[in-house]
Amino acid sequence: TAPIVASTVLVTYSVMPGNPVMMIATYVNSINTKELIVADTQYVNRYNPTFNILEDITVTPYTGNKFQFFSWTNYASPTYTPRLIFSNNKDVIQQYDGTVVSDYAYSMDTSAAIPVAVTTLTCAFINEFKDRLVLTRTTENTVVYPQRIRISGTGESSDDFTIAATGAGFIDIPDGTWIKGTAFSRDDLLIFT
Repeated sequence: TAPIVASTVLVTYSVMPGNPVMMIATYVNSINTKELIVADTQYVNRYNPTFNILEDITVTPYTGNKFQFFSWTNYASPTYTPRLIFSNNKDVIQQYDGTVVSDYAYSMDTSAAIPVAVTTLTCAFINEFKDRLVLTRTTENTVVYPQRIRISGTGESSDDFTIAATGAGFIDIPDGTWIKGTAFSRDDLLIFT
């Protein structure tokens, strides 16, 4: 119906820039309800089934391009709060706890092999493996470590990558090749170079 002459017309709309989709993930909360999370090269969105729309939940737009796909996993916090952890291998690793997206907080080693604190961390691949978070092909303080495998502690040390956390630390693959992917075969995490 045409509006009355000289009346105010209010239009509600949502527009996105048409970037390529780089992640379609499922966040699983503490009561096993699932939420669809979709990210493109700049924005992360949560699907709202009531209105059949994607809602932007981005804090700071991402800077990746169409070649930087996200890697993600559901991984509980040290207090066993469910969260989705994800990375596009360019911007810092992020987490979603069912409410907000925030930077992933971690503890990192400052040993002789790593003489300065790791203040910015991203990675190409994220996996949960037997209660540990495994980050592969990391970028630490803007330095790319193409052969690096970072492993967290477990339980209360699930975000602790320091050697003080039992079983935590890092391994550099010695053959000089880049890590190209990760996948599970039953109980084994395969790392492709």
